[in-house]
Amino acid sequence: MAHEPRHMKWWGWGYEDAEFRASHHPDFWTYAKSVLDIESNDFARREWSLESIELPEARADEPFLAKLRACLALSQITDDAEERVIHSYGKGFRDLFRLRRGIAAGAPDLIVYPESERDVCLALRAAAERDIVLIPFGGGSNIAGCLERMDARRMCVSLRSFWPGPRRTVGRTRTNAGPFSRLVSALHSRRLDRHALSGNAE
Repeated sequence: MAHEPRHMKWWGWGYEDAEFRASHHPDFWTYAKSVLDIESNDFARREWSLESIELPEARADEPFLAKLRACLALSQITDDAEERVIHSYGKGFRDLFRLRRGIAAGAPDLIVYPESERDVCLALRAAAERDIVLIPFGGGSNIAGCLERMDARRMCVSLRSFWPGPRRTVGRTRTNAGPFSRLVSALHSRRLDRHALSGNAE
């Protein structure tokens, strides 16, 4: 892949190689205890095991997979168990509660990493032809409760967005938008126009 993704912890926020260092903030714990009315200093650190996750068997639609393999690099397509867990849910309380309990019933069957608008369009077209569910991952979908798999009978694919793009204005908000974001914005442009909002790329 042109861009190697850096995943957040599957069991929480932040990256696995980053952590809060209490030694850098010596007064924080004293302050937190007083505000939260905590008396004990004895807190065990919980370790979460990926092996404890009950991951459903991945569905595979061979004609769909064949079309993806013909158009994308093999490194852009994966059904790796850890990747499926990472893309199962978002980072809300309900999401992390389920994952920490070993529940990943909503795990996608496949993860696709598009690297251009062409890749996105090819994945969308192939999915439409085979009635495959595509769920966009990234750009806020993983913190807004938008990753729920609603139909376990159909193959489900997580379409990952992670590459940088030009800045874009939607209404009065400026944001970073890659090809995937621009495509989604185009699909919703008519709704934006109805509310006197614009989605003009800069």
